[in-house]
Amino acid sequence: MQNQDIQEEVVQFTFPEKTERVEYKHVFDDKELINLGAELNTQRKDKNQMELDKKSAMSTWKSRIEAKEAEMNITGNYLNDGYKFEQVEAIKKINGNTLEFEYYHPENSDLIETRKMSQKEIREFFPRRKNMEKKIFEYYNPLTNIVVDTRPMSAEELQLTLEDEKAANELERTAEDAGVPSELDDIFGDEADFDGGELKPKRKKK
Repeated sequence: MQNQDIQEEVVQFTFPEKTERVEYKHVFDDKELINLGAELNTQRKDKNQMELDKKSAMSTWKSRIEAKEAEMNITGNYLNDGYKFEQVEAIKKINGNTLEFEYYHPENSDLIETRKMSQKEIREFFPRRKNMEKKIFEYYNPLTNIVVDTRPMSAEELQLTLEDEKAANELERTAEDAGVPSELDDIFGDEADFDGGELKPKRKKK
C-alpha cells in the first residue's frame, strides 16, 4: 500500500449564539443620579396622594356603613315597638276649662297631646275686662264667664280708664241736656253705666 498524504478536510464550526438575561452591575453617572432623585420625589408624592385617597375612600365608606346601620336600628325599633313618632300639622285648640292647648290629628281627629297654657298665653288668647273696684284686669273664659287670671292696672292704664269714663259721662250728659238720645241709649236702652270698665245696660225703671 502506498503511503499517500491524506489531507484532512477542515470543517468550519460555529457555536450558536443566544441571549439570556443576567445581572450586570451598572454604575450610575452623575446625570443618572440626578434623574433618579427627581423620579424618587415624584414617586413619593404619588404615594402620599394615594394614602390620602385611601383615607378619604375609607372615611366615605365608613360614613355610608354607619348611616346604613343607623337606618337598621330605627327600622328595628319600629318593628319592636309597633309605632313611631312623626311630625304632623296638628289642629291646635284651646280648652277654656282646663286652660290647656289640645292638639288633634288633622286626618283622624285623634287627640295627640295636651299642654298647659302659660300665663303669657292665657293673657294673649283670653279676653279681658276691667274691674275698677279692685283696679285690675280680669282675663275670663267667655263661655263660662269664669275669671282665669288677673293683673293689676298700671298707673297709666288706670288714668286712661278714668279719663274714658269721664269722657263717656260728659257725652251722655250733653246728649241729655240737648234732649237728643245718645248712641248709648240706642245700644243699651234708656240707661247705661260702666261696670268694671265695660258699658252695660241698666234695668229699666218700672
